[in-house]
Amino acid sequence: LEQFVEAGFKKELALKLINSILAQKGDDDSFSTLDLCAINSYTGNAEFIKIGASSTFLVRDGGVTLIKSSSLPMGVFNEVDTEISVKKLRDNDMIVMTTDGVLENGSASLNKEGWIIDYLGRVKNNNPEALARNLLEEAKSRSRQTIKDDMTILAARVWQTNV
Repeated sequence: LEQFVEAGFKKELALKLINSILAQKGDDDSFSTLDLCAINSYTGNAEFIKIGASSTFLVRDGGVTLIKSSSLPMGVFNEVDTEISVKKLRDNDMIVMTTDGVLENGSASLNKEGWIIDYLGRVKNNNPEALARNLLEEAKSRSRQTIKDDMTILAARVWQTNV
């Protein structure tokens, strides 16, 4: 996707091309999720594109907004179901993206995001690296079985500059 966009393709067309390639392969290993957050540093808008990906969390002033998608991974169908959310970011917002392994290992309930929302609402740490490490440790400690899927967390803090 990055190479297509850098070559001048619009994101939507690049996604359609990638989906077509994956769908044509036709084997069970050709499905792929996409979880993208593109931030426009001039407008402060964040564009979230989620295709078969787990939820993203936007932490702002002690509250947590859930950004989720119900679309299937790329390559499942000939047409890709692209869900795009745009959020206006503010100074000190934190974006937390996780793989499904974090959600699966952290909660046995149907509301798999609930424990992360509670955790992020309570934590007072605005250091993204420390937050990601602590959240990963929390997910591991909540696991009731052997960890069977990768657990990756990406956290980023946004701040406004007055240039």
